[in-house]
Amino acid sequence: MARRGGLRFSGTVMIGALALAGVLAGCGGNNYRFVNNSAEGAFFKVPSSWKVYPLTEQDTEGRAIKLPVDTQRIWHVAFDAAEHPDQAHLDVDRPTDPVGDVQIYALSSSDNDQVSQSSLRRIMFGGADPILQDPGTPPQWEVVSYAPIDAKNGIIGSRTVINVPSTADPNAWVTLDGSELFDPALGRAYLLLVRCESQCYLNDRKSIDEIATSWKVTR
Repeated sequence: MARRGGLRFSGTVMIGALALAGVLAGCGGNNYRFVNNSAEGAFFKVPSSWKVYPLTEQDTEGRAIKLPVDTQRIWHVAFDAAEHPDQAHLDVDRPTDPVGDVQIYALSSSDNDQVSQSSLRRIMFGGADPILQDPGTPPQWEVVSYAPIDAKNGIIGSRTVINVPSTADPNAWVTLDGSELFDPALGRAYLLLVRCESQCYLNDRKSIDEIATSWKVTR
């Protein structure tokens, strides 16, 4: 679950290129700083000591996003809490420090008509919606918490936290904390996922809560 490869909306393959037109700006107090995309009105904060990776598609910088014929990823940021951060940590199956992945998608008209909060959770959690689907026996995941996000201006969303057994070691667990927002009026999907091995998640839950609750879209 929760791999960072190609994504699909209703059978549409997402662009695999890493895309970002964002700005790292401001500071969220002495211990946090904000990461934002002013064009999209989206922002979140991370601890100041964590490494942020802007993953930018250079040929779209400096101009407005075209009207999407296909669904496109238009913003992609990642972060790593390790003392010695490395972009390779983003692909580790069971990271020992929190890593995060934040993306915005501009939806095609057909995808915008069909997308749902359930389909966005399936994207974040590797093909399954842990809220609406049976985890199976033995369980492929455990739901830790689920809550709707109180967004405004027609934006809807939810935050889901699950435990997942590691693919390398079924006795070792990873915790995934995913927040999805959907703006049907603008045709935008906003995804934020933080993950690390389960004890790490418990140890760093305060910081992870700060990140998740700071994830906002304004317009």
